[in-house]
Amino acid sequence: MTIERATIADADEIFGLQERALAAEPGVFSRLAVLPLILTLDELRRDFEDHVVLKVTVGLRIVGAVRASTRDESCYIKGPVIHPEFQQMGMGTALMQEIETFFEEATRFESCTASTNIRGIQLYRKLGYRIFKTEPLDEDVELVFLEKCVSRSAA
Repeated sequence: MTIERATIADADEIFGLQERALAAEPGVFSRLAVLPLILTLDELRRDFEDHVVLKVTVGLRIVGAVRASTRDESCYIKGPVIHPEFQQMGMGTALMQEIETFFEEATRFESCTASTNIRGIQLYRKLGYRIFKTEPLDEDVELVFLEKCVSRSAA
């Protein structure tokens, strides 16, 4: 397993990875095609302009990815997304830790997911995130916003 910065040339493969990962979660995202968590290929390509995109590769295959950008002292994280065959192997944890290290100057990290994404919420909580806000998406599902605040010592 290797984690490195992705390039725009990886966009198509990462987009396909997103589709496979979400399709493997029946009932979680399938009926929420307009969910703000799900990007089009064009939106993903645009993210390469102002986001850091990290990928996990096994051999030559991209099996995971995460995107993030900063504003002020906050880092806004999209993902992680892991190929269904590689879930529950620590790759989501490794990607999150790597993106937090990349943005080591941030004092706050924020992400969001659907309330039905129990494993995703468990991952965030394991990494020290807490739910700070929810917004209804439909009668059964909420968008869950999570954050992790860190204090940075002055050098």
